Amino acid sequence: MQKPAPGAPRLSPTLVLALGILGSSTASILIRYAQRDAASLVIAAYRLSLATLALLPVLLTRDRDRLRKLTGGELAMILLSGSLLAGHFATWVSSLEFTSVASSRPKRSYTISRTSLFTLNS
Repeated sequence: MQKPAPGAPRLSPTLVLALGILGSSTASILIRYAQRDAASLVIAAYRLSLATLALLPVLLTRDRDRLRKLTGGELAMILLSGSLLAGHFATWVSSLEFTSVASSRPKRSYTISRTSLFTLNS
């Protein structure tokens, strides 16, 4: 596991995990509510855009040197990952129009918890 840069504030993993669970648990309810006034693809785009705006300052502050050293292949993988994530959100948010929030949760919760455990173990 990589150590944080000197002087960078260290966030508690428990706090980060709790915020992630809170965010993912309330997402489908809030998205379903927002679908009354906005198209699903607009909601998905705003969700990703707001997340990018929130995380970009942290990335630029803590990892500016690492960003400069990325190779073309690494940048391509980052773009591919981002495209797949955008596709996931576009299809998931759109699927909420056709099903209940309760039936959309189990598969998504399993995916999130499996990903969280994989990330914490690496």
